[in-house]
Amino acid sequence: MNEKFTTSNNTFLRAFQRVETGRVLSLIFSRLYLLRNQLIHGGATHKSSKNREQVVTGSGLLGALVPIFVDIMLDHPEEEWGDPYFPVIEE
Repeated sequence: MNEKFTTSNNTFLRAFQRVETGRVLSLIFSRLYLLRNQLIHGGATHKSSKNREQVVTGSGLLGALVPIFVDIMLDHPEEEWGDPYFPVIEE
């Protein structure tokens, strides 16, 4: 295992043990973003065995979380959620 990953993993474990929820979530989403970049930029290719377990785990996690995020946003329309990153273009 490389040293940077080991350090990050230890940081995660300490935060998890200390119930530092914000830090834990930040580290999880950072890892999901890294996985996203690998998929988008070709680091994990179609039918490759590389990163498959991480892709399946990440997909399951996002499949559970995204509907919750949408519900939160719909339940609180008064909040300023910012502009969508890819706004709809009307013709």
